[in-house]
Amino acid sequence: MDTTRKLDGLIQFPSNLNMKPFTTIGMKENGASEKENAGPDSLYEYDLFAVINHEGQLNNGHYTNYARCGEKWYRFDDDK
Repeated sequence: MDTTRKLDGLIQFPSNLNMKPFTTIGMKENGASEKENAGPDSLYEYDLFAVINHEGQLNNGHYTNYARCGEKWYRFDDDK
C-alpha cells in the first residue's frame, strides 16, 4: 500500500517549539537519573526563523523559502 501523498492545505504551526517531548529523554517516564542529566528545558526550545514551501506536484515543482532576519520576514524565490 502506497501512502505517499502531498498535503495541499494550509498547515499551522507555532513560532516557538519545545522539542523535548519528541526526544528519548522526554519520552521516558521513568529513570530520574536520565532526567536530571537532561539539562534545562531551554535546551530544547527553538524559534522559527525559516519555512520552505513546495509548489507543484509530488514528483516536480518549485521551492520557495520565507526566512526571518530580525523582526522582518523575507520571501526567497529563485524563479524571480
